[in-house]
Amino acid sequence: MAVKVTWALYASVVDKDGDRFMTPEDFVQKYLGLHTRIHHNPKTVQLIAAVADTTKDGTFCAEFYSCLVFSL
Repeated sequence: MAVKVTWALYASVVDKDGDRFMTPEDFVQKYLGLHTRIHHNPKTVQLIAAVADTTKDGTFCAEFYSCLVFSL
């Protein structure tokens, strides 16, 4: 249950089917807490997210998040 609650906190995009997704900014800045200062480099955020984006579609789905949480 806790995974679903935290997922809802960080995933800011909802598609037409009601599925939630994290943007690169959601994942890197909100979830990981990296590069949160006002004058952060947006390209750095994108690069960090790209390393973790297994599907290379620019978003993070609930399945990715669940696998990440359970692997830690």
